[in-house]
Amino acid sequence: MKPYWRLTLLLLSALVLGACAGSTAAGKPAPLSPAALLPPDSTVSGWTVAQPAQTFSHDNLYNLVDGQADSFFAYNFESVATERYQNASGALLNVQIWQVATPADAFGLFTFNRAGAAAAVGKDGDTDPGRRLTFWQNQYYVYLNASQSVPDDQLVSFALSVVSKLPTNGDPPALVGRLPPNGLEPRSAIFFHAAMSLQNELWLSDDNILGLGPTTNGVVARYSYRESTWPRRPSNRMC
Repeated sequence: MKPYWRLTLLLLSALVLGACAGSTAAGKPAPLSPAALLPPDSTVSGWTVAQPAQTFSHDNLYNLVDGQADSFFAYNFESVATERYQNASGALLNVQIWQVATPADAFGLFTFNRAGAAAAVGKDGDTDPGRRLTFWQNQYYVYLNASQSVPDDQLVSFALSVVSKLPTNGDPPALVGRLPPNGLEPRSAIFFHAAMSLQNELWLSDDNILGLGPTTNGVVARYSYRESTWPRRPSNRMC
C-alpha cells in the first residue's frame, strides 16, 4: 500500500497600502445595492414573500447574526440584504446577499463558509442539494438556505435570478494560484485576512502569533500525500 498523509499548507503575503488605496477610480460605477439583487417574488411559481427585504450595515449586523458578525467584519463587510420566501407546503427559503469591499473578500467569505458539493451556479457554487446553495461573484457572497427540503431546481432558479443581475468580473486572489498543485485537495483553499478566519481549519494559538490583520492576505489549503502523485527526489546514490 502506498503511504498516504494529509498536511496543511499556509501561505501569507503582506500588503502595503498607499495613501490613495481606498479611493474609487474615476468613472467607475457604484456597486449595486444588495437589496436590488434580491429575487422578485415571481421568480418561482408557488413561492411568495413571507418576510419583506431587510438591509443591515456595520452598525446593526449583530441583529442578523448575533455572535457571528466579527467573522463577516474580517472580510471587509459593507452591507447585506435578506428576504424570506415561503411555498404552499410551508417551506421557508432565506436569501442573503452580502456585499464586501472587493472580489477577493467575497471569495474569502465564500471559502470560509464552503461546506458542501460543487454546484454550477455563480462562481464556485457550493450546495447541499435542496437545502442550501452558496456562491460568490464580483464583490458579493450569496447564501440561500431552506427550512426543509425543496426541489433543487427551484433553489437553483432563485440563485440564477441573483446571478443574472451581478457583475461578472472579479477573480480569486492571485495568492490562491500560488498553491502547489501536487496533492492539493479540491475546494479546500480558504483565503483570509484575520486570524479568526483561519482557526477552524488550522488552529495555531489563542494569540495572533502570525500578526494577521486587514492588510495581510493568506491562504490555507489541505494536501494529500501519495507517493505515486508527488515527484520523487532524485537519488544521489551511484550504481
